[in-house]
Amino acid sequence: MNKTDDSFVNVPLAFEFPFFDQNYRLLFLNDNGVISFLKKEIDYTPTAFPLADKRLIAPFWADVDIHVAGDIYYRQEWNTSVLREVDAIIRGAFPVKFSRFRSTWSFIATWEEVAFYNNRPKQFEPINNTFQAVLASDGLHSFTIFNYQKIEWTTGLSSFGDKATGSANSDLSIGAQVGFNAGDGVNFFAVEGSRTQAVKNVTITSNVNFPGRWVFRTDLARIESAGCDDSLSAGLRISQTEVNMLGGDILAVSGPCFLGIRNISVSCRVDGVVTRASYNLTEDHLTVHCVTPVFMRLGEALVELSLDGGQSFTDNITVTIVPLEIQPGLVDVTEENRITKRLTWNTEETPFDLARETVTNVDIILYGYLEDSASQLIELRPIRMLKKNARLANGNALVDESAMLVDGMDVGIVRVVEHGMVDIETDVISWSSTTTKTKRSSGLYDHPDPIPAMWSLPFNTNPISARSASLWCRDWARRAEAVVPLPEDNVADCPCLVSQARGDKGLFEVLPSCLEGGSTKESCILRPDAQICFRTRFASPLEGRGQLCCYDDQGQLVNLKDSVSGGALQSHHHSGFEPDHRVGNVPYFSNLLHDTVPWEECCAKTNELRSCKYYSSLRPSSDCKDYVPPGIASVYGEPHLNSWDIRSYTFNGYGEYQLVATKRLPSRVNIQARMEEVVTGSGATGVTAIAGQFGNLDRVQIEVSQRRDIDVWVYHRGKGKWILPAFAKTNYYFAKGLEVEVYRNTTDRNIRTGALVAFRDGSSIDVRMPNGGRSLNVLVGLSPSLKRTVWGLMGTWDDDSSNDFTTRNGNYISSPSPALLYSSLQNWQLSDGDSILRYPNGKNGSDYEAPSHFVPMGELTTANRGITEEELASACGDSTPCRFDYLKTGDRRQGKNAKSAEEVEGQTRQGLTEVIGCGYLPPPEYGMKEGSVYLLGDSVVFTCDNDYVMVGSQVRTCETSGTWSGNTTFCIERETVVEEDLLLWVLIGLAAGALMSLCFCCNLLLCCVCSKRRKIREKQKVMNSAYKLEASVISHSNGLMLEETSSHDSEQGLTNGHVITENGHVTSAEVMENGYQNAMVSADHLAASRRRSSNMSIRFAGQMSYGEEEEEGVSTAQIRNQLDIPPPVTHGYVRRTPSFDQAGPSRTRGGVRYGEDGAPDLSIRPKPRAKKNDYKDLPLSHLEPADDQFRTARIVENDDEDEIQRIKRQLRDASQRHL
Repeated sequence: MNKTDDSFVNVPLAFEFPFFDQNYRLLFLNDNGVISFLKKEIDYTPTAFPLADKRLIAPFWADVDIHVAGDIYYRQEWNTSVLREVDAIIRGAFPVKFSRFRSTWSFIATWEEVAFYNNRPKQFEPINNTFQAVLASDGLHSFTIFNYQKIEWTTGLSSFGDKATGSANSDLSIGAQVGFNAGDGVNFFAVEGSRTQAVKNVTITSNVNFPGRWVFRTDLARIESAGCDDSLSAGLRISQTEVNMLGGDILAVSGPCFLGIRNISVSCRVDGVVTRASYNLTEDHLTVHCVTPVFMRLGEALVELSLDGGQSFTDNITVTIVPLEIQPGLVDVTEENRITKRLTWNTEETPFDLARETVTNVDIILYGYLEDSASQLIELRPIRMLKKNARLANGNALVDESAMLVDGMDVGIVRVVEHGMVDIETDVISWSSTTTKTKRSSGLYDHPDPIPAMWSLPFNTNPISARSASLWCRDWARRAEAVVPLPEDNVADCPCLVSQARGDKGLFEVLPSCLEGGSTKESCILRPDAQICFRTRFASPLEGRGQLCCYDDQGQLVNLKDSVSGGALQSHHHSGFEPDHRVGNVPYFSNLLHDTVPWEECCAKTNELRSCKYYSSLRPSSDCKDYVPPGIASVYGEPHLNSWDIRSYTFNGYGEYQLVATKRLPSRVNIQARMEEVVTGSGATGVTAIAGQFGNLDRVQIEVSQRRDIDVWVYHRGKGKWILPAFAKTNYYFAKGLEVEVYRNTTDRNIRTGALVAFRDGSSIDVRMPNGGRSLNVLVGLSPSLKRTVWGLMGTWDDDSSNDFTTRNGNYISSPSPALLYSSLQNWQLSDGDSILRYPNGKNGSDYEAPSHFVPMGELTTANRGITEEELASACGDSTPCRFDYLKTGDRRQGKNAKSAEEVEGQTRQGLTEVIGCGYLPPPEYGMKEGSVYLLGDSVVFTCDNDYVMVGSQVRTCETSGTWSGNTTFCIERETVVEEDLLLWVLIGLAAGALMSLCFCCNLLLCCVCSKRRKIREKQKVMNSAYKLEASVISHSNGLMLEETSSHDSEQGLTNGHVITENGHVTSAEVMENGYQNAMVSADHLAASRRRSSNMSIRFAGQMSYGEEEEEGVSTAQIRNQLDIPPPVTHGYVRRTPSFDQAGPSRTRGGVRYGEDGAPDLSIRPKPRAKKNDYKDLPLSHLEPADDQFRTARIVENDDEDEIQRIKRQLRDASQRHL
């Protein structure tokens, strides 16, 4: 450096240096012991921090005079050996978070033997200082090291220092300043003793236990000092904030000063589990290590530290337990060949390394996952040792595929632990309903502490063969419960088109194992007809259900009854449910056990619809008939807004505004935006920050970041402060009721290109930062439940675009000019106390108000902007937002970004257009169909098998009413049709011959009928002697159709239960052991309710039938078929249609009419029903009639299809004879 007083040199940097959350490619090296960024620093007397407009690194800011003595050297370093020396210092100073830090660049400046101003070496003994500043960065993080070799003076003569010693020995003396200043007048860091004579002690003190060395992290908005804090004012520091739900992670924790504490005994308490910490204070006096337990849940977990062996815990910090799929286990299980699996892991980053343990050999263990609903017990049980004493450094191991299969267990997982740490005979990890908070895992407590471990993702442990899969499927279907979602549970219906699923980002996310264009080998491999699948982000609120929706290469929804590749209702959501540690509520595992494995066995492995029908009957596909897409609105560029009801306008706002709010308090939705000038002097503004809050959830803010393009801030209600998620290992942040996903540049992971915030009601805020952009493009999607409740700058959502320009006081602006629109909508600017936006330290809403010189909009022409029409047309075509932004900013790229955002908004809106669906249409029994799309205009064509003829419509088309054209299609045996046609002609002839006789007897017959009905009403509304096959009750492999007589109460014994009757009607089925209680069969004979039960007892109570009494007794008794249950059948129903001389209870538009006692009102006979006796849909394996009137029947299991057909023909013949 030039040896003149108050000299400086500007240094262009080879790499960007992050400092106070800004990136710099130029610095100023000043001789007065300071490095500046915004401008050169000419002040020689240090001013107290904080300072405005001065962004400084001050290793020793004082009045240096190199003209008197000394030199200043500087260089930029890429030399590997120098950088590794710098890295070692940084790693030692920040062992928790940066134990693997590797710098790519360094800047070193040295002040050697420099004197203070007006030092006179000829008169006095020379007094000099030697110190150094080292700046280092890896492009994302930055650090600064201060090294002090010799400090002999602190103050120059002009700073009122002693002219002989350079000491600050008077009240006016101002010693050197050591530290950092952000230049915003708020943020700074000053080393203790700065601006006093005590600053001289920097040579004998340190923040890293190395006298004369100080280390700081400098890339964040606040400076982070290395070392420890005896007061714990800085809180704990932790190596990672995202941990695996299966545990085994090593948390490096620092904060307290461990050295000097007598009889120190450090313990950790992680999520209530107390463990002894591992540490070696001789090698590392700043850090202790804690192992995470097996959590088996998601959300936040508290990490606490104790220095007295667990008697008291002095401080804490939280970590986030993330799903397995986004932070997969370190062990990857792949297929080596048909009989061998390969297990691989990353040898460069294992928990054993983080724990600083010397681990060379490991055990690889297969665990099985079990859930027992009876005892509410959850287990991870060691099954077998796959590899014992394997070398960790190998990074892989081969195992026989047969060793990965477990008889009687459906879900397995691989765990890698230090050799000898797990006894597979005893170390069972389990939870039950009686497990306490502080001891969730009995297996882990067989060891002194939880142990470091690596896990794989869970997988299906059943054999691959189709035959074994089919047998497994049939057995599962007997035991499993049908999933019938409650209407009030709001389980999402699948979108009809893949474009709707893509656009409905608040409700749906892509299934990781079936990702369109996925790079993984397994992507959609089990679903050959599916191009991509989506699943619901959040569990349904009442029962924790999920929905899986798959789409073919044409973008059409695939139904599981049409293809084994279809999606289905999920009985257990993949992210789990509350309360934690309950059967069915475990994230990933419960969904895999109850939904994914059954689908793989019944559908994927067999690849047959016949087998898949077992699964689809219990986990039905959504047919999208009731799907309603979200509403969307957008803002982008020089704020161009598109309202919910598709009205566009440009709003040149400057300040903070209300984009969306509910009209009535309390507010269900609140979305606000900050708009600032994006090109200095142009008057062009854009959205630089957007914040959203839904109900009582945490609020989220996405804002422009100079370093990362965007930052995502979350206001943590529990902590009462804003936090900045690191997104270090994953792209996700999870909180109760919301998810945040950041988008990253495909070539540079450090660059964030956008973020999505999804809320549990299905709403979302999708934000993008275009390449080279200066403001945010925002697309808001709102749940249909919010329609007609919101307003704001994004309009009033009510399908009426005429009222979109509405002020906060409710006034409409029907035909506004740009100036009127701007002035009127300023009404939506936020006032004091209304803002939910985050503010940097020292700032508030007034700092973002428009300056007095700001002039909105103005007329834009090519003439006054210096841009030709050809240039506009080339960049923008006919895009109005593009032309506006290009003219306004003079930047072609800003115009093209507006055009791109306009296209994305248009494509999304078009993709979300509501379509009409008519619902799934099944093929007829003994027939087939062609067509598997059920939307408006689509048709389904039916054909019948040989020896069957069609009754009903051959072609049915989905109509605008959402219903199918034509009539229900049946396939009937040809011989049955001939017999019935012959009988019909005979009846017509008889009717014609007896016409005159009927007329003659008409009055007499009418009187008889009236008399008979009056007797029935008056004497007996309950059918006294009616044999009523009222309920079908299942127990294991057989079931009984119960018979009840007379009107008094009676009980009929069953396996594991009994039936209670009242007034001749079965009113309830009640299980005495191991089953549900009070499975009600309602008095409504057509709609009995069904409740769940255990596998060992009553499965369901079928609905009651009805009969009709005659003078001599009962003519018929009927059981209606309620469920279509595929063979092999262990239960069944009889269905018989009355002939001409039979009729059921009277019917009205509301259904059957009943008397006060609950019995059918038979006083009004309806029109005669069809005479055909139909047993075709009888799903029973065997039916033994007790007599011709079928008063009792017993079901016997039989898988022989020929025998079943023989019995059906026998029953049909018997019924014809009876009639």
